[in-house]
Amino acid sequence: MTRERLRPWLLAAGSGVAMALALPGPGIVPLVLAVPGLLRRALTGVHGWRAFRIGWLAGFAQWVIAVPWVYIVLHRHGHFHAALAVLAVALVAGFLGGAVVVALSYDHLRKLAQGFGEYFFLLAAANYRLGADEEAVKW
Repeated sequence: MTRERLRPWLLAAGSGVAMALALPGPGIVPLVLAVPGLLRRALTGVHGWRAFRIGWLAGFAQWVIAVPWVYIVLHRHGHFHAALAVLAVALVAGFLGGAVVVALSYDHLRKLAQGFGEYFFLLAAANYRLGADEEAVKW
């Protein structure tokens, strides 16, 4: 595999790892600022099924790192064999990685990168709705 064909895959995996490390736990929050740029660069000029697979890899990398507790629960407390627990983590991460791609398809990411436009209105409306009814959201 040439360097140029490998580059999107590495950028996507890097964006997933950065997002996982920005979540609570490791909590390296500034890494979240790198995620959209890495993913956008990974998807530049890529379309169709290849774009889906690259986006899926970003989600898979994020969730493999973000949900190690699934392994702990299954292996230590559920008495699963270690290989089956690893397989279960991979299946969960694969499903969640696909959900990330569906939720943020390349088309949406491209629109967000061009400027918030219609998304800004939707985000503002959702924020207003959540803030307007404080009884609806109890922490």
